[in-house]
Amino acid sequence: MSEDQTAVSNSDHQASGDDVNSKASDTVSYESHQKLLSQHKNQRARLQELEEFKKNMELKAEEEKGKLTGVIETLRNELREERERVKKTTEKIAFDKFSSQVKSVAKEHGCVDTDGLMKLLSKEQIASVQVDDKLNANTDDIQRLIGQFKEKKPYMFGSRPVNHTPVNLGGGFKKEEPKPLKGMTKEEIKEFARKNL
Repeated sequence: MSEDQTAVSNSDHQASGDDVNSKASDTVSYESHQKLLSQHKNQRARLQELEEFKKNMELKAEEEKGKLTGVIETLRNELREERERVKKTTEKIAFDKFSSQVKSVAKEHGCVDTDGLMKLLSKEQIASVQVDDKLNANTDDIQRLIGQFKEKKPYMFGSRPVNHTPVNLGGGFKKEEPKPLKGMTKEEIKEFARKNL
């Protein structure tokens, strides 16, 4: 072999060696690429899972927020209703206490019908009486109110009516015992029926 042929065959070997090296490096690159591509797909899938999880968590949070809003609204309504009940109860207690105080003062002034007096009180008259924190009415206001009633309705502050019992003034008034029907004649029965029926 001549030098030219040796050089050609060496260059062929080098060229074919370069091809093998090139193929080997291409194969490693392809495997690396496949590996990276697989990792990329896995990461993308994981990212999608995390995004779905986040979305589900946001939906759950909104749902819980909605539930909490509903619970809060329910509690507010219950509180409002309870305040109304307490207010009505307090007003009833206050009016009952006020009523007993007015009746007591009215009796001291000689009122014969304290219940009637309470029915005649207007809302304005009731509101004109000051009441303290312990629901005690101002006695001066009650005295003033009773004084106004005494002037306008003196008949309510007279003496109490006297119970009259019938008195037999004549001694000759004697009540006869009725006869039993069995012992009466027909005319006596007719007379008895005419008088009593």
